[in-house]
Amino acid sequence: MSATPVGTNAGNAATRIIQIRATPGNTTAPTAAFTFSPASPDVGQTVTFNASTTTDEGVPCSNCTFFWNFGGDGTATGLTATHAFSSGGSFVVALTVTDAAGSTSTAQQTVTVSAPSIPTGLSVNPTTATAKLAQTFTASATAAPNHRITSYQFIWGDGDSNTQNSPVIQHTYQQAGSFLLTLTVRDDLGQSATANQVITVSSGLTATFTTSKSGTTVTFDASGSSSQVASTITDYAWDFDGDGSYDTNGSNPIVSHDYGANGTFRVTLKITDNRGATQTSTQTVTLP
Repeated sequence: MSATPVGTNAGNAATRIIQIRATPGNTTAPTAAFTFSPASPDVGQTVTFNASTTTDEGVPCSNCTFFWNFGGDGTATGLTATHAFSSGGSFVVALTVTDAAGSTSTAQQTVTVSAPSIPTGLSVNPTTATAKLAQTFTASATAAPNHRITSYQFIWGDGDSNTQNSPVIQHTYQQAGSFLLTLTVRDDLGQSATANQVITVSSGLTATFTTSKSGTTVTFDASGSSSQVASTITDYAWDFDGDGSYDTNGSNPIVSHDYGANGTFRVTLKITDNRGATQTSTQTVTLP
């Protein structure tokens, strides 16, 4: 195209070249499309949405904008997006695509989200321990697929408790007996499960004694008492009449007692070792 100015000063006319580029208007809406993975997600599992299959007039839509609506569970923008659904159920995910001319189209797909079960298979091993000695315990629990256990709470039944993210822990029971251990585990969704386990704690000691009689005097010999944990027995306490009160004690395992009369008597020996652990043994003595 050329243009020649006109006017009274035509002698100064000069030719100019003007280039005009015409861009055709895009009146065709883009074709919105997307994929997502995994196909059957769980609550809290990250789902990746990809709109790269969207086209505009048959070619990839490089100048489009993308808006995602995750069925009321959140929104996002971009060619790709990730989302973790906060609850189970069916969600209609809508992708709205807008091209450079302002034309839009929307594609929808239903995503079915599974609500995982609470952790199962709770247990603690071993189920035995020895008083005054540290014991390593290992908790077991199974989370739902694609999820994990994030914390373990141990309530030991002796007044102590611990919460940690490892299933392996050491604990020391101070005395022998049966203790109800309560294990509570929690998964990455905040779901919890609880189980109880009886822990049988031994003293690591064996208390035993023999008797010999002479009239109304009985000699008690606890020399056969022993330790299975290489500790030293430091004290022998004796309740000669079964009243629950120990009448004498000391480091000598042999002791004599004169009852002064015939009868039947309930005798209890309590031994204590250098750890402070104790063990008892009871027998009935009949005179004569």
